[in-house]
Order: sequence, then structure tokens, then C-alpha cells
Amino acid sequence: MFRAKKLERFHVTTRSFFDKLLWNNICRSGCRVSKELKMALKMKLNDPARAHKYFEDKMDFTTGPAELQHLKELNADLNIIDVRAEDDFALEHIPGAKSLAQDKWSTFEGLKTDRVNVLYCYSQVCHLAAQAALKFSAKGYPVMELEGGFQAWKDQELETETLKSPNLILDDKPLNKLEIL
Repeated sequence: MFRAKKLERFHVTTRSFFDKLLWNNICRSGCRVSKELKMALKMKLNDPARAHKYFEDKMDFTTGPAELQHLKELNADLNIIDVRAEDDFALEHIPGAKSLAQDKWSTFEGLKTDRVNVLYCYSQVCHLAAQAALKFSAKGYPVMELEGGFQAWKDQELETETLKSPNLILDDKPLNKLEIL
């Protein structure tokens, strides 16, 4: 443990967001800080060369929703693959996408070797697309991941399509899909 005075020197040298938060909200009265909190606040300097390589690779292997939409409008040579569950694909998906749910990955159905396969899953915190990219690229398929997944696509209010009828029936009364939302 160390006193707030030592934290002040730590704060002055690192200037991280968490240090400021800690200093401004917790330690003005000279409180003690736990070893775990101190370790959590210490920021490790990364290697700039590794960071450069990481972001260069990220630019090569990811795309955002607006960029993907623009590429679609230009009729780019893309193959869009939805790796979410088939039921979710049927409810709503990116226009022109093909469904390849996880239980069918071993079939490689719908993937192309002569164009980039843009993979997407549910959201930023879902790793299905990244897992699929590892599997498919190991078999020679060129891949990219849609950052943020289908949720990011919808957040941009881009067009979607469905395989199911837009009209649902509830208690013998037809309901428009929009009325349900």
C-alpha cells in the first residue's frame, strides 16, 4: 500500500484516465490504495513497431459497416457470410449475405477462394466471426471481419433483408413487423 502523496507522483508521471479518476474521486483525503488497484492503474508502454504491425493488419483484415456498404454499392468482388445461427439469419441479415452457421463451418459452403469473404456475427463482443476467420483462412479462404458485426450494421441504419414473411399473425390478427417493435 502507498499513501496519496506517492499516488500524486504516480499521477503526474503517467497522466492516465484511471489515475485522474482515482486521484479526483478517491484519494484527495490521503486514503490508502490497494496493491491490486495500483497494479490495475499502471499502464504498460507498448512497442510502437508491434502496434504499427497490429493496426496495419487490422486495416487489412477488418472493415466497418459504412465501408462495406460502399463496397457493395461499387459492386466490389465480395462474398458476405453471416456466421450467426440460421434462425437469426432468417429473421434479418445484410442483403446478399449467405448463411454459414457454426455447425456447418466444416462444409465451407458458400465460401469463395477467388474473392474476399467478409464474415460477420452478432456484435462487437461476439467472437464467432473471428473464430470462423481463423478456421476458413487456415483452409486457404481469403477473409475479412465486419467490425461490430450485425449490430453495428443496424446501428448505422443500413438496409437489411429477411427470409421470413414481414407480416406475422397473432390472435388471428395480421401484424406488420413494425407494429411488433
